[in-house]
Amino acid sequence: MIIAMVLLILAAAAEIWVYALLIANRTEPVNRTHAAIAIGINLVVGIASLLAVVAVFATMIAWLREERVDRYRRDDRVDPRGRWQLVVGCVVPVLNLAWPAAFFHELAARYPDNRRTDVQWPMPGDDLEVLSPRCSRILRRWWVGWVAVSVLAYLTVLVRWCADSVQWAANGVWLTAASDLAGAAFLAGTLWVLNRLFTERAVEVPATRWLAVA
Repeated sequence: MIIAMVLLILAAAAEIWVYALLIANRTEPVNRTHAAIAIGINLVVGIASLLAVVAVFATMIAWLREERVDRYRRDDRVDPRGRWQLVVGCVVPVLNLAWPAAFFHELAARYPDNRRTDVQWPMPGDDLEVLSPRCSRILRRWWVGWVAVSVLAYLTVLVRWCADSVQWAANGVWLTAASDLAGAAFLAGTLWVLNRLFTERAVEVPATRWLAVA
């Protein structure tokens, strides 16, 4: 995730560089060598960031599957979501705007630190009912961020694909930069959420040691 974040920030910087050249080119011709270097760097960093994001996405799906199986097993239950459902829910456009939130909400309920203190566990009803207000609030904000980043990415692809003029091509460039920066920020937030909600908190061990005295 950290590597992907760095590459996304570099990709955004490269897009901004290209956009600056497009603006400068409106008043006077841009040096061909300078433009070629900017476009080359933009292409290389853009492809590298895309591959890094795909790798993170695939790793997250695999982690989600394994973590859910392990957590449900600890409660003597079987994960109700099959592998195919996790993959389809996270990969298929439009469906992946909602399903990942449900998957993570269900997983969060398997961690004792994320549960409300006024309910008995395990509950025969909906797992979402046991989430603490703090946990629900964090996951809700994570989901809003996911939807916002996804919609921005869809819009960026649409604009760049349908651009039929220099102006719309330029709009696609700055949209790509904005999408890269939003993606980096979302990955940072996701990393924080994973460490905050999906990590067992260490139990404090008393510093005092009791020794038997003969």
